[in-house]
Amino acid sequence: MKNLFLIAIIVLGFSGVSFGVGPLVTGTSAASATIMATLTIANSIPLNFGVISAGTLASTVSIGGLDVRNVATGDAALLSFGAPAKTGVFAITGTPNAAFSITVPAGPVALTGTTMTITGFTSDLGTTSTLSATGTQTLKVGGILNVGINQAAGTFSGNYDVTVNYN
Repeated sequence: MKNLFLIAIIVLGFSGVSFGVGPLVTGTSAASATIMATLTIANSIPLNFGVISAGTLASTVSIGGLDVRNVATGDAALLSFGAPAKTGVFAITGTPNAAFSITVPAGPVALTGTTMTITGFTSDLGTTSTLSATGTQTLKVGGILNVGINQAAGTFSGNYDVTVNYN
């Protein structure tokens, strides 16, 4: 009888019948992902300080968001002929209404063939902005040109980077 009872317990244990355990319940959840359009930036107008006549003192020439330039220090003269002074203009595109950060150079950028540098880069949008409802934004970049004493004549150029990134 003892063996029969033991066999009955073993059979019931392997029968798949569970006592005191409720039915298996499954919950379902949705999953999603949003992929942002690639954020792009393209220069449409180069930063140009215009035509300058160097003086006998080291000078700084600044240009800001409204294409207004001035001699901040020194005795350089701003001339009105030749290529007009312009802030750098960039077209930014991406996901509509998305916020993004802006980084302009923090340090000096050297111009080729000279000791002149550009410092004090500025963004008319500050360090953050938002794309329009159509996914576009225009950024203007200014800066300060450091003109040497009796700077040699010539056309000087250099490159600088502006970085944008989604927030």
